[in-house]
Amino acid sequence: MSVVLVSALVLVFLIWFYKRTQKPKRFPPGPPRWPIVGSLPYISGKHNNLLLGLRAPVKKFGPILGYYIGTTPIVLISDFDVLKEICKLDSVSYRPSISPLHFFRQGWETMQESGDANKGRAPGIVFSNGFYWREQRKFLSKNLKDFGFGKLSLETLLDEEVLNLCRHLKQESRNGSIQVSMMQPLKLVIISILWTILFGEQKDLKDSKLSKLIELIDEGLRVVSPQTFLGLILPDPAMTKWPVLKNLTGMNMVERIRAGTNKFIGQHIKEHQRTMDENNIRGFVDRQLMEIQQTTDPKSSFYGKTGYYAMFNNVADIFLAGQDTTSSSILWTFLYLLHHPEVQLKLHKELDEVHDTNLHFINIFCHFIQES
Repeated sequence: MSVVLVSALVLVFLIWFYKRTQKPKRFPPGPPRWPIVGSLPYISGKHNNLLLGLRAPVKKFGPILGYYIGTTPIVLISDFDVLKEICKLDSVSYRPSISPLHFFRQGWETMQESGDANKGRAPGIVFSNGFYWREQRKFLSKNLKDFGFGKLSLETLLDEEVLNLCRHLKQESRNGSIQVSMMQPLKLVIISILWTILFGEQKDLKDSKLSKLIELIDEGLRVVSPQTFLGLILPDPAMTKWPVLKNLTGMNMVERIRAGTNKFIGQHIKEHQRTMDENNIRGFVDRQLMEIQQTTDPKSSFYGKTGYYAMFNNVADIFLAGQDTTSSSILWTFLYLLHHPEVQLKLHKELDEVHDTNLHFINIFCHFIQES
């Protein structure tokens, strides 16, 4: 009897193991899949960064790589031409669940009520799907442009902030600094511009609020590590809230940093709620607060708490995405020009000599930077 029982248990285990290690038909080539952990042992390696750990599998299996994080299948595309074609397809516009990280987004509960397509997603435009996403995208595209986003009307503000940055750097050099860090001043300028667009208030580069926001964003970007991905292999994402598992998965750090960011942004949104004047719309936040007040359709993504938390996370994501990507691009540009002074001279010469919009070499250089 015991032999039969053991044999049955072994058979059940083998069937379970087989199913948990199988990949779908036509799944892209990649490292093996194991039960519970997926492909993590093959992609984490000695690196503390998941993207660095993926370099070896990409080199081995090619630019289209299929792997698993826990039970979640992921396809990585590192070929530009293939990616360009795939991004044209509506079938790949669906945003996957970010569970368990969505638990630390303000108002995540409201997304569970907006249909199956958004369960396990975070509020706002970045991680949502379907009607919710289309409605938010349409509103953001129109109203951010109204406040100068991506338009020439923003040029005056940009010129002013560039002058402030130059003054700041000159002051640093006068103070006897042999080396001047560009990182923090650039981030301050970018956050200041975004703050003006979103809240309608122009801040001084020495304003402690800007420095605090940069500190929170930087800490939030640093905290995502292989530890946090351990939360993806748990049977139930809610288990990351358990005291011991919260520490093991690194979710305690995510929670602490996100709480700080939520508190910081929340207090400024509430201040705008308190002082809002329909006849004096100061920035994007006021415009979306107005939209929320005027929305009476419970199915709308702007209705009540759903609308408030959509706005809240939109603001947080704009700060996060805008500050880090823009500052990194500009810093890379400075680094390149420092190593290639002949390019600096050519750019400066064209600015001095060309008095119309036909800045041929500058346009080429800008495209080069964007591609890099």
